[in-house]
Amino acid sequence: MGHKKNAFTLVELLIVIIIVVILSTMVMLAGGESQAAAKATKIVSALTNLKIFALNWYKDNSDKVDKNGKINGTDLKTYFSSSDGQDKIRKFFVGDVTIGNSGGCYEILDKNNNEGKPAWYVCYHLKSDSEHAKIKAKLEDKARESQNPFQESEGKLKTYTNGSVVYIHVITFNY
Repeated sequence: MGHKKNAFTLVELLIVIIIVVILSTMVMLAGGESQAAAKATKIVSALTNLKIFALNWYKDNSDKVDKNGKINGTDLKTYFSSSDGQDKIRKFFVGDVTIGNSGGCYEILDKNNNEGKPAWYVCYHLKSDSEHAKIKAKLEDKARESQNPFQESEGKLKTYTNGSVVYIHVITFNY
């Protein structure tokens, strides 16, 4: 009388391995996407806080800002990169925000908007092309969502992307 073995066949084992690989790949892809979403949320939160900082700073120091949006003739990038500007930002933020114009840094800058009027922007410089590819779309979505409390009266979103930089509009000067 023949005994039947209670073992898996090679085909059954291969099918189980393939299913496990497919499921683990799906989990890893979902995990990578959630990490990108979390990073985008953190970046846009810091940009929104920088925007609030810049508006508060302007409210308290509007007499120092000229009609071109400069601080006593100095551009915002230079002023807020100085030790005085850095101290003001550190007093406002609970966490550490690096101000500069290289990858992984935030920046407050003045430049003309599409209509040629002087305006202030806050921006984040993405660290690398891979970071850019992973989170650019999520950053754009998060930046748009963050604008709701700060939308302009005409309802236009003031969020921009330019290559590896994400901008949020702070204020436009209408002199």
